[in-house]
Amino acid sequence: MEAIIVVTPMETFKVRLIHDKFMPTPRYRNLFHGIYTIFRKEGARGCYKGLLATILKQSTNQGVRFLVYEDTKKLLKKFLPIDFLVNFFAGSVAGATSVLVNNPIDVVKTNMQGLRTDQFNGFLGCFAWIWKKDGIRGFYRGVGPRMARVILDVSLTFALWNFVMDIFDLFRKRGKKK
Repeated sequence: MEAIIVVTPMETFKVRLIHDKFMPTPRYRNLFHGIYTIFRKEGARGCYKGLLATILKQSTNQGVRFLVYEDTKKLLKKFLPIDFLVNFFAGSVAGATSVLVNNPIDVVKTNMQGLRTDQFNGFLGCFAWIWKKDGIRGFYRGVGPRMARVILDVSLTFALWNFVMDIFDLFRKRGKKK
């Protein structure tokens, strides 16, 4: 649902606006003009380019992250005495793994949402085009910056979430004692 309701339209606008900025004569003056123009010319369909790819990306992201996070956390607890560090490093491993697993899907999604979106015949057509053009390396284009961002994002998310939940548990336990 997250991919359908929020992520696909946001990613479509983001990718189109970024690609447009690098055109010799950009079409969009700003974010609002870009959204208005895309919606006016293409309707709701224009906001949902790459929907299948976005659903696959979001699904693999979450599935891989939670599975890897839980398993890594169990392992790290044997070596690290501080829960915050366990959660932080387990989140780092989970984030890195999710990028390696789903970067090919992300590259397909980005191409399907870009300015050349009409040249692809669906997810598989875009996948085949990338494979023919660049081989396996094409599916890992941009992996470095994405890896850095996602590792920090996921490690902080898991560490801070668990830290905040521990604080809530302390308050809840204190409230029960009274």
